[in-house]
Amino acid sequence: MLKIDEFVAPDGSLVQTWLTLQPHGVGIRVPPAATATLPWHVLPAVMQRYGRPFDSDGPMAGELRCPDGSRLWVFRHHAVVDATGRDYVAWQSADPATPPLAALAITIAGALRHLAKL
Repeated sequence: MLKIDEFVAPDGSLVQTWLTLQPHGVGIRVPPAATATLPWHVLPAVMQRYGRPFDSDGPMAGELRCPDGSRLWVFRHHAVVDATGRDYVAWQSADPATPPLAALAITIAGALRHLAKL
């Protein structure tokens, strides 16, 4: 399991978004809801839509290795202009010639929750 996002809901509860590998796709879970499964092609599509190329070797908070050879990981980046670090989700295609893409974790989590109708 890979936690890609967490935030405080208006009622004060902590909402976490988790991704898991499933036999036919990627599972997305926002407790207490059940896990929804999205097809594999959703990850590259979302990352290509919102991600931008980057060259960071920062510490990873977690990683998923997909069956097609691609990988998804979470890392924290603290830019000079930010008061605190921000969480990012990065995706590397199975093709090593393709540069990895990264986007804010909250953006990717929101897009995947929307597609899963959570």
